Amino acid sequence: MSGLVFWYLSEKKEMEEEKFIKRLEWLDKERRKEKEKINTLEETSARLGEELSAASKQIKDLSAEVTRLVAQQGRVAQFDEALSQFRKEITRI
Repeated sequence: MSGLVFWYLSEKKEMEEEKFIKRLEWLDKERRKEKEKINTLEETSARLGEELSAASKQIKDLSAEVTRLVAQQGRVAQFDEALSQFRKEITRI
């Protein structure tokens, strides 16, 4: 009987070891997947940071251009007014 008990216990121990090894392999596989996801997220974050910097620079440049154009529009309005006055004077002559 002790041989049968020994065999049963060794089989049970072997099954537990196999189960433990499979669990370890699964955990390692999951860890690798998570590491890949983290790397992908880090790359995406870096890329989005670069895009944000570029967009911020473009907004700054466009804001400066709008300011320049608004000032120029004022000068055009002044020129139009002066031209209109000039035309009135010419028609009087």
